[in-house]
Amino acid sequence: GRVTNLAVSEADLEKIGVGGFVMLDNAKIGRMAADMFLEHGLRNFAFFGSNGYREMMAGEIRCEAFRRRLEEKLGGEMSFSLKMCGTLADNEDFWVGTYDEVLAFMKSLPLPCGLLTNGDREAFWLSDICHRLHIKVPDQVEILGVNNSFGLCDRARPAISSIFPDD
Repeated sequence: GRVTNLAVSEADLEKIGVGGFVMLDNAKIGRMAADMFLEHGLRNFAFFGSNGYREMMAGEIRCEAFRRRLEEKLGGEMSFSLKMCGTLADNEDFWVGTYDEVLAFMKSLPLPCGLLTNGDREAFWLSDICHRLHIKVPDQVEILGVNNSFGLCDRARPAISSIFPDD
């Protein structure tokens, strides 16, 4: 039989390609992020994720739910930008060859902007890029990570806000 979290659709399981899998409610994470940014009155949004098997799968689900919730609430009264980049390398340096691409992406965002990342590593890295580009966090870009990774969230300046999944 198939063991699944009830929040995971059959379509999500087909993306994974396995018979049984328990995973986070990635769609709920995307909706929660959208609701937070909407409460802050934002109208420009972005999603930044990283390639790699699990990261990309979770990111696609989070991004789609994030975008759908924003469209439900705002219709065409918003902008949405998307960037998925990098490849996981053996040394975990999944930003190899993508730094200039990410700089261009960050420079292109309409400000102010709510930026959901697929994880805290991405949020930490983008926070540093914002600092280098003189983009003020959180005044111009609100960055929201996922996983509440204590070593990363607290070291960023300012500290990164993060969704803590209840897994």
